[in-house]
Amino acid sequence: MRFQAIWIAAAACAALIGCKSSTDVTPDQRTAFERYLDGLQVEYTQQGGVYRVVANSDREGYESAPEIEAGDSAYLYFAGYTFASSTRKLYYTNMQSVADSVKGLDTEYWSYDPWRIRMGVTPMIKGLGNGLPGCRQGDSVALFITSDLAYDDKQVGMVGPNTAVMMIVNVEKVIK
Repeated sequence: MRFQAIWIAAAACAALIGCKSSTDVTPDQRTAFERYLDGLQVEYTQQGGVYRVVANSDREGYESAPEIEAGDSAYLYFAGYTFASSTRKLYYTNMQSVADSVKGLDTEYWSYDPWRIRMGVTPMIKGLGNGLPGCRQGDSVALFITSDLAYDDKQVGMVGPNTAVMMIVNVEKVIK
């Protein structure tokens, strides 16, 4: 599976990004993402500072699938991972199979229902808001988000200050 290559090499990217005390780690994080993605030899785009890899753009019907645009609703499954150290860590998902694969994860209050968003209305980290437009119904997407577009210099749950994140997003449905 294409995302396995992304997971395997994620540790290399994480090691390059690291955790700095400086408030501006964004250039280092971008450089690390670019090296990582170039090393994988995958096609990616950059949109609003977010690096996006569509793993299944070769599927039948891709070009005619509805795209997420401002004001549209979409149903998403996702998994969020930190890139703060040499290991990636799941910090939240609504994909039960992903959560079940992580030993010792406390998911008592997690929902496994798809997340319904309305683009431009639903609160979300800036990186998701920048990376989701143009994604199509049926896409499996990896979004690489620098800390300034994620949680910035704040500690949010398991995500430390100045931490880059990777979001794996499956776009189940787009409603125009």
